[in-house]
Amino acid sequence: MNFEEVNLIRRAKNGDALAFARLHDIYYPIVYRFFYYRVDDMESVETLSSDLFLRVTEELGFYKLRGIPFKDWLYTLSMDLLMERSLVPRRRSQAKKQATPTLETKASSPMDAVSLKHLLSFLHQDERELVISRLIEERSSHIAAQDINRSIRNTRLRQRLALSKLNQIIQQEGATDEA
Repeated sequence: MNFEEVNLIRRAKNGDALAFARLHDIYYPIVYRFFYYRVDDMESVETLSSDLFLRVTEELGFYKLRGIPFKDWLYTLSMDLLMERSLVPRRRSQAKKQATPTLETKASSPMDAVSLKHLLSFLHQDERELVISRLIEERSSHIAAQDINRSIRNTRLRQRLALSKLNQIIQQEGATDEA
């Protein structure tokens, strides 16, 4: 954590509304992205993102500055909120997958969040969580390994396998689009 972040957290813990608003501004996009890739309904994504910060106001007094990084603490609260609301995504049916718009996989076209979310839906839930955690949320291998209760070596292997599978899915989607 940098000095500014530590200062904002301390001030927010002491009731400084402006410091809390600044933390909200910094972390809302991260929290929103967390829910976006895990929940299909956009209204729920927005509601969960807002509700998380309500929970942060209630729990901030319990956060320890020398404990886990603030961003990881937010991820933990976010996952708890998902579990409480029973919104942890389940694997989509094949029919629903086919109803989702397909991705153009030409090298010249960048992948947007909607396309990536669609492609991730083809992965098994544990593979999807690992890819989201490591590559989208940019969490360390160590934290990802703790999240899935595996060794770092095993986590890295699982990540490589998930990315390989995702690459195959991209290739299949590209072939489907060309047909």
